[in-house]
Amino acid sequence: MKKFDFLETEYHLEKKYLGFTGKGSFTYSGKIKSFSSVVKVNPDWKDCFITIQAQKDSEEIALIDLLKRNEVLKETNITIDDNSSFTISYKIPFFASSNKKRFDEIIETTISILKKNFYNPNIILTEEKEEFSNFENFNYKEKFKNLDEIKIEYNNREENIFLGILGVIGVSLLSMIAHIICDIVDGEYTFVLYVLLASVSCYTYKQLAGKISKKSPIFIFIILIISLFITTVLSFIFSFYYFYRESGVLLSEAFQEVPPIIISDPEVRELFINNILICAGALTISFIITFYRIFKEEMEYLKFKKIRKWIRRFYYVKIFKVIILFIYIL
Repeated sequence: MKKFDFLETEYHLEKKYLGFTGKGSFTYSGKIKSFSSVVKVNPDWKDCFITIQAQKDSEEIALIDLLKRNEVLKETNITIDDNSSFTISYKIPFFASSNKKRFDEIIETTISILKKNFYNPNIILTEEKEEFSNFENFNYKEKFKNLDEIKIEYNNREENIFLGILGVIGVSLLSMIAHIICDIVDGEYTFVLYVLLASVSCYTYKQLAGKISKKSPIFIFIILIISLFITTVLSFIFSFYYFYRESGVLLSEAFQEVPPIIISDPEVRELFINNILICAGALTISFIITFYRIFKEEMEYLKFKKIRKWIRRFYYVKIFKVIILFIYIL
């Protein structure tokens, strides 16, 4: 999750990916201000769990009482795992900046309490350690299933291809209307619509189909390309009608006359092809980037290593082609 990139860049924790979106989680492990720590993040449940290793020979006041007295930690769940570790959980704020601020507050407050009360960071804590207990309050073990359970559950989940395709078609129809309006008003930045279209279509398919497979990008991309071609033809027709309607041209006549003009007139045909290529380039780049992100979230990292290499290679080739095309047009 990008909201937690600061754990790598600022706290220098090591990130590991433990499964698939929907049931998966990320862990970040390392030392925070000398205390061995594991941070676990679950994207679906919007929870963050911070497990910290700390020990003291004798406790005048129980650690959980020391922590819960503080205002910053009052809205968190705190559990003592054993004699040497404890876990703080909190709901992840919507905005990344708010999340970092919340995490920093919790860490600064917690570490300050530990140091003031002479707790020692004397044992190394790793994400493999699973002797956690007393997590009933927030179902930690249920939310962070092991990788084998995640794989089985994911593989057994059915992909509703039909519903996913319907969602992509619905998004494409909305983009058709927006494209036609943009071309009539000012068609200079129409390609931006296709950057958004590709991204929205991918996430719409994912939500409605319930699962992403290797076949999913094929379905989505074919629909988007067909939609682009049809929309560009309709855009030329409606633009022709809009500019010549005062001369008595009817919409039905525009539908009859414009397609043959696109085919037979070299200048119009070149303009049509350029429009298709620019929008298709923007759509393709956005599609690759979006689906690459979805694959990173949805699929196990090593299983799709070859796919990611192909995506990267294809991504750079497309960027180069689009740059050359823009230079040629200009």
